Amino acid sequence: MASEPSPPESLPAIQNEHQELLSLVKSIKRRLASSPWQDPMVPSLLDSLREHLESHFEFEESDDGFDHLVQKAPWVEPRVEALIAEHRKMLSSACELAAEARSSDRTAPRWEQLKASFGALEDELTVHEAKEHDLLQEVYTQDVGDKD
Repeated sequence: MASEPSPPESLPAIQNEHQELLSLVKSIKRRLASSPWQDPMVPSLLDSLREHLESHFEFEESDDGFDHLVQKAPWVEPRVEALIAEHRKMLSSACELAAEARSSDRTAPRWEQLKASFGALEDELTVHEAKEHDLLQEVYTQDVGDKD
């Protein structure tokens, strides 16, 4: 009889990545609160966010991430597919933000648009992370409850 898959060893890594992303998002948000285009680090940090999201999403979509969840709890597959679709949308938004920050049109209205777009991405990331957290809790809490 095959044993049920246990939480992957990579689960703490996913949680640590979420903390790193949160820290990077907070840093960008602080810098965007400064005077328009006065912080030269904003474009670089937005590039870093894009790169970090790309590698993070790739990791989550690997065998040790969402694939493991679907193997363990096949009924979550539609939710996993929705999360993956959100990855594509958020990565696209991050790419657009990074390009916008490198734009030569450095006006105050463009800065405000950049801040607003970043705020929307931040909101999406927050909601998305909560969905992932809930999904992980559901799958692994049910596993523990089923064994009692």
